[in-house]
Parts: sequence; C-alpha cells; structure tokens
Amino acid sequence: CVKAGVPKQQATALQQALQSLIQEAAVLGLKEDESTGLEALIVLNYDHGNLSEVQQYSFRAAEQGRTASPATTMYMLAHTGCCLAEIGRDTIRAESLLLEAQSISDRLGIPVIDIPFGLGCVRRFQGHIDEARSLLRQGWHMAQMAQDHWRECLCLTNLVMLELETGNPTTALNDGNELIHVSAQMGGGSEAPRAAALDAVTRYMLQEKNAADSLARSLQVLRQIDSPRMLAYIQTIAAQWDLAQGNLQQAVARAEDARSAAQLIDNPSAIALAGSAIVQAKYQSGNL
Repeated sequence: CVKAGVPKQQATALQQALQSLIQEAAVLGLKEDESTGLEALIVLNYDHGNLSEVQQYSFRAAEQGRTASPATTMYMLAHTGCCLAEIGRDTIRAESLLLEAQSISDRLGIPVIDIPFGLGCVRRFQGHIDEARSLLRQGWHMAQMAQDHWRECLCLTNLVMLELETGNPTTALNDGNELIHVSAQMGGGSEAPRAAALDAVTRYMLQEKNAADSLARSLQVLRQIDSPRMLAYIQTIAAQWDLAQGNLQQAVARAEDARSAAQLIDNPSAIALAGSAIVQAKYQSGNL
C-alpha cells in the first residue's frame, strides 16, 4: 500500500498499523518482517514530507538490519543510506552506510537499486555532477528492470532536479516526460503532482507559451497536497530563473515562499538556496 501511494488522510491510520505490526514482529522474533515494516514506515514518512521521522526511523532500521541475515542487513543499510542521502540529512553517515551495503552486495553477488541511487544522491549533494548523473541513471535502469515504479520515480525525480540545477532544461524535459509516464502508474500518492510541477518549471525555464500559468497551477496543487519540500524546490528554481531574466520583484516573492516552505520541514539546503536567491535579488535591485 505504501509503495503504491497513500493519500494523506489514510497515512495516519496506516502508520499506526505499521507500528503495531513492527512491535508484534519484534515480540515474535521475526527480524525480517520487523525490517520490512520499518522500511515501509520510512517510505510512508518520506512520501508525506516528514523528514525528521524519516531520519529517526532510518537510524533505527540500520541498527535493526544488522541483527538479521546478511541479505536483509544489506537491503536495510542500503535503504537507510539511500533515504538519508535523498533528504540531504547526515550525508556523511549515508555514504558510509551505502558503501558498507555495497561491500555486502559485492560479496553476495546481489545488486540493490538503493546503492547506486543513494550514492547518486550523495554525489549530487557533494557537487560531483557527472558521477551523480551516471549513478542515478544506473539506479533508474535497475528500477525499470525490477518494475519498481516507486524507485523509478525517485531516481527520475533526482535526475530532473540535477539537470535543472546544472542548467540543462532540455535534458530535464526528456527525463521529466519519463517521470510523468511512470508516476501515472502509481496510486494515490504525491508522485504525479510532483512530476507535473517539475515539468511546469522546466517549461517555464524553456519559456514555452502559457508555462507561467501551468507553473502557478502546479504550485497551487503542491500546496493542496501539502508538499512543502517540492514547493520549496520548484519556487527556488523558478526564482533563480526570474533573477537571471531580471524579474527581481517576482524572484524575491518566489524565494521568500520557498524559504517559508523549507523552514516548515527544516531543510537546511533548501533554506540556504532560497535565502541566496533573496540576497542576490535584493542586491541587484540596489537594496543593500
């Protein structure tokens, strides 16, 4: 249910059910099932933007995974490292967990999607663009082969964001089309609205006709589904584009909206990027 996409109104009940099942599995000594439950809890909180809970459950999952079989340990270390890397929290530990999972994967001869995907997120965070792009594409192709639509969406989302950040909106548009196709196969989660928002801001950068109206509609949808993390990202990218076009007043308005959204989820990178856009716009307008 979690990986298929769960509407926000159902998330609380599902989280409570998962917590009960995890406790029951622990009492019965079912390590594998306990680990699977923790993975689902991480995914559920990730999908609904609860980054502190993602971090908390990820640490717990990493420790729990070490008491299970080598294969389960590998999967849990990879998933934990991947989640921490994707949300930009404790990337040093994320990289360490992913490399540990990689060594077990090499020993067992079992490939794991979360390892290249997670390391791709780490490299993106570190600014190693070519390596990040290569790893993210590797993760996406593995997810395609496994027909794991949830992970396909994650890999493609990060690829689109990487291309937008590095000034390649045409490439971002191609990857974004793939993302829209895959997200349409998901259930009631937030993947499709996020994909639409990334597509809208890409077309805004490409200066397509009516792109500004599409972007405004997508931003409204992100507010309705309560997706502050993606809202902050989209508004920051759009603000940076406005800044480059000399539309300073709009750049400030977008960046201030982005900063407010980023502060809601305590996302340091997003807060810093939004603040940077505000400073640049104020400086260019002579408001020292």
